[in-house]
Amino acid sequence: MLVLRKLRSALIYYLSMLQLKAKGRLQENAIYLTFDDGPEPGITEFVLDELAKHKAKATFFCAGKNIEKYPELLRRILAESHSIGSHTYSHINAHRVSCRQYLDDVKRFDEQLNTPLFRPPWGALTLRTFFSLRKKKNIVLWHLSSDDFSQEKFNLSHSLEQLKKGTKQGVIVLFHFCHRHENETRQILPLYLDWLDSQKYQLLPL
Repeated sequence: MLVLRKLRSALIYYLSMLQLKAKGRLQENAIYLTFDDGPEPGITEFVLDELAKHKAKATFFCAGKNIEKYPELLRRILAESHSIGSHTYSHINAHRVSCRQYLDDVKRFDEQLNTPLFRPPWGALTLRTFFSLRKKKNIVLWHLSSDDFSQEKFNLSHSLEQLKKGTKQGVIVLFHFCHRHENETRQILPLYLDWLDSQKYQLLPL
């Protein structure tokens, strides 16, 4: 069962990346920073301020329930010319609910804000939900993770070094902008942005 799930995940990853390239979402001369789970106060402003220091643009995958709570944060993200993607309404796991429940949750987000960009929480999708969603959505996974979700296992120097090693033109990098992972994001994001600047990378939204 575990092997089958890994094969399904690999297929979904491959097809989603193929879709992004086919639609011209990925340029070879850019890095794509993405942020999940917010917006939540404090950390969202911090991320936006750090990006502004470096004149960097990014993509924010928002949970619909947080957009409802903090509409002013969504307005600021949009005002600063970043991209918005759906992260479902209630941040649910596709492996723990029916396909219909999952699609209804995505639709609830779309009723607030319709965006072609979609990232499943935890990167988790079933084949059925994947093929249902890809008709209308660009499903965005990631090439490289900041590990800011690791919490007690987080090691700043190791995670930063892994980021540097994995960074190359055209990669999508995963970060978060939520309270749960705030401490880790605050540590690693400024250091990584400084390094990206030193390497003359262009940081664009999807």
